[in-house]
Amino acid sequence: MEHSPGVTLREIEPLDADWWRRIKGPTAHARGLPNVYYLSDHVLEHERRRLFFKTWCLAGRVSELPVIGAAVPIEVAGQPLIMIRVAEQQVSVFHNVCPHRGARLVSDYCELGASLVCPYHAWTYALDGQLKSRSHFGGPGVHDTTGGDSGGTISLAEVRSRTWFDWVFVDLSGLAPDFDQHLQPVLRRLSDFPLDQFDYYDSLRCEFAANWKLVAENYFDVYHVFRVHPDLNRMYGGPRTSNHIDGILLYNEYFASAQDRGGGLPEPDGLPESWSRRVLFGNLFPNLGISVYPSSVYLVEFVPLAPDRTAMQMHFYFARDAVGNAATEQGRASVLAWWRELNGEDEQVCELLQLGRQSSAYPGGRLAPHWDRATQHFARLIAEALHGDTQ
Repeated sequence: MEHSPGVTLREIEPLDADWWRRIKGPTAHARGLPNVYYLSDHVLEHERRRLFFKTWCLAGRVSELPVIGAAVPIEVAGQPLIMIRVAEQQVSVFHNVCPHRGARLVSDYCELGASLVCPYHAWTYALDGQLKSRSHFGGPGVHDTTGGDSGGTISLAEVRSRTWFDWVFVDLSGLAPDFDQHLQPVLRRLSDFPLDQFDYYDSLRCEFAANWKLVAENYFDVYHVFRVHPDLNRMYGGPRTSNHIDGILLYNEYFASAQDRGGGLPEPDGLPESWSRRVLFGNLFPNLGISVYPSSVYLVEFVPLAPDRTAMQMHFYFARDAVGNAATEQGRASVLAWWRELNGEDEQVCELLQLGRQSSAYPGGRLAPHWDRATQHFARLIAEALHGDTQ
């Protein structure tokens, strides 16, 4: 769908008073977002600027940076960044651009030692981003080590960041709410779960021919399990419920057998009885999925690549006794194989959802009151992020 560069969201498709009334009312009367929100490049750009720029987004893993001075290039909401381990217990994030002439500084994982050198004119920065020296700045052999000029000190542009467990989050705007406040719904659910006894094992990436919102919604959607995921459907034990809503956390819980909840892998010492058979999965708005089993934890990113293409990146963590243990290799492999199969099933239906958004006969959907409260809430959060709560 083509639009002129200056088009606004209101010009693309206004959300009228009736839509806002429905999205805030009973689920049976609500409608989802109009089709253009899943098809338009301009909507995606607005999402980057008005949503992803202004909230906490996953940037990467601390375990990607094994030594002080390790650096890795990353991208968040289309912005090229660098993640650097500046001290044993500190990871910092900077924009991946030299303040001098705008050269990209880091293109691949590297171990910088004590400084970062621009590949263009060899301006050199300390790990904290401060300018250390400018080679030949005053002429051949005349180097500058003042760290700045009459305009003040020079440094890389740092991005506000916070670390939780193995995960580094960034706030591109610097204006997002307090990180602990953002994370509070997850912390409430995991208050007695021994997350610190889990280690990173591996990552799995797949692409969906669908808008990121459809992929994220599908992750927390319980209703489709009956039809699309026969093996997962078999795993459910206890009462089958719709999703729960805790602010920006949309989640569900169920109970599973020992085999079904983690391939027979060891559980951490001191696992509370409340987690002995419990499984939690959900979405922390906007695009972070999390699944917690007694023997494993999975963190999931839904990264928009285009209006109709999404990368899903899964990071797998197992109890410390399982990671690197040859006796658990088969169990770990079976977990990843199971998720590949599950994602394959989801890829097909997500593509069908995307194709359906091209139909002029689809006005946003008729929601199922028992199952779709979270989908309704997700659409409302998207609309409020893009437009403000204007009605």
